Amino acid sequence: MVTTSPAAVVLLALLSACSADPAPSRPTVPEPSAPVPTVAPTLAPDLGRLADRFVARAAGGSASFPHRASVRLTLGGEPAASVDVASALADGGLWTACPEGWEGYAATSCPIDFLGPLRTAQMNGTPVVHEAAYDGVTCAPTRTGALPVGRLVVLRPVPANRDCARDFALVLVADEQGRLRAIDLTLSAP
Repeated sequence: MVTTSPAAVVLLALLSACSADPAPSRPTVPEPSAPVPTVAPTLAPDLGRLADRFVARAAGGSASFPHRASVRLTLGGEPAASVDVASALADGGLWTACPEGWEGYAATSCPIDFLGPLRTAQMNGTPVVHEAAYDGVTCAPTRTGALPVGRLVVLRPVPANRDCARDFALVLVADEQGRLRAIDLTLSAP
């Protein structure tokens, strides 16, 4: 009968743990709540200009931005309103809407100010960045409508400020000439 010392057993266990056969890798499965990006990861120059000019206008600047005569507003993908841009440029209060029958969205009562997140970020000195793809908003209600389709530029707070109290995604949808044709807003719900 052969006996093995306790030190030899420990050595054999350590050697078997360090074997050359790696464990099979598991396929990465995307989380079901994470939206799939809708555009390429780079932003076209005309979309960057649209975003910069839209943010400047929302912050009270006098600059306009390229746009169609009317712009469709959706909240979490649900149709909320159609805005005559010439009128809305003269009266900033026209950028407010809610889908029919809604009393509120996230932690905000209807009507929702679509420019509110940009104005709040500007008042608080929070930088807003623009991205080429939509990504999930922290603590947002489940989207009930489709993600915007088309040429997108997504306005978001900087990553350090994407928490339940401050995150949002304001998606500007442009036509082939870089003119704003739709806006989709997703808010967080603290």
